[in-house]
Amino acid sequence: MNGVQIHRILCKQIAREYDEHTGAFNINGTMHEITIEDVDHILGVPSEGVELVEVPQAIQADVDDPKEKEKNEALQATKAALFALYKDKRETKITLSALRDSLNLNKSCDDHFKRQFVLYTIGLILCPTTERFVHLDYLNLLINIADIKRTNWASLTLNHLKRSIVSFQHDKVNLKGNQILLLIVNDIKLPIEATKEYTAKDHSGTDANQPSNMDNTKAQTTDMVDVQLQLKSMNEHLIILRKEIQGKISIDCVHEISKRQLEKGYISRITNQIAQNEQIFIPINRNKNHWYLAVVHVKQRQIQLLDSSPSTGLSFYRSSCGLFMLKCMEHWNGSKLTTKFKQGDVDIFRRKLAAILVGSTSNDNTDIPTYNK
Repeated sequence: MNGVQIHRILCKQIAREYDEHTGAFNINGTMHEITIEDVDHILGVPSEGVELVEVPQAIQADVDDPKEKEKNEALQATKAALFALYKDKRETKITLSALRDSLNLNKSCDDHFKRQFVLYTIGLILCPTTERFVHLDYLNLLINIADIKRTNWASLTLNHLKRSIVSFQHDKVNLKGNQILLLIVNDIKLPIEATKEYTAKDHSGTDANQPSNMDNTKAQTTDMVDVQLQLKSMNEHLIILRKEIQGKISIDCVHEISKRQLEKGYISRITNQIAQNEQIFIPINRNKNHWYLAVVHVKQRQIQLLDSSPSTGLSFYRSSCGLFMLKCMEHWNGSKLTTKFKQGDVDIFRRKLAAILVGSTSNDNTDIPTYNK
């Protein structure tokens, strides 16, 4: 089975947009629901039969009838025997590690293999928790091997996820459940919309000193090819960053940041802090001769591209693209520029920027003629 990478930050963001009253997710202003049929199509697990809201807490049987009572006692005894057989010998629980080891050692596809395989799937994919064990009540669904095919597993995993999301929202606990479904609803139901800000006015022959009209433009869908070429996903950036840090870390700096800190989510904490911002500005250089700006709107899950090139309808000198980008970072509020500027303003800013850089407290190069800090 190929590994599936769960993007925890993205899953939490999607979970926060869940409405427990409608059972739908508010993604970018549109409500999307995951149905039991969706789960069937995505995971290929049975979706027919009685819907399971949660795992049965006890084996279902009418204990008032003597025959049913005897049958119930036999089922309880079978459940106890199975628990004793499947539990971790070092603990009093059915751990995922014990199930995995047993499956690797079992060379036949007998009933025990089938039960342990289903238990492992429940604990790892269908109904995972923050613990590394499977609750013994799931054995209630596996006493009779023939019942496995008749069980509505799609409803079980979906309802478990919904309960976990509600608990995550109200009780402020870690998000549990089949988070693969959250990634699916994100990728299939509504892919990320990328927008590019530009003016529809024809600027051919426009005076370069005219104010920018970006604050009056409407966002329109742009071709993602250029974005995909220029931007790597946040996950790819993290992988690269992790490799660079772990590759360069030395004994001398272990006291500052250890590999153990990296393993315990150092990168994730940094990313989490970044994701708290409403806007993330990403400068992009195209072909080493042009700068433009990508603006990531975290909550709206949108990408805007702010570009000064003539193709966007804005008229600035080609050598001013980097300065234009910096001015956008300073004045862009998500939908428009809070301050209008023209080429003359950019030229003044060019001289100011030199003074800002020289006078910065971060400037270590004080060996500059006439420099007086």
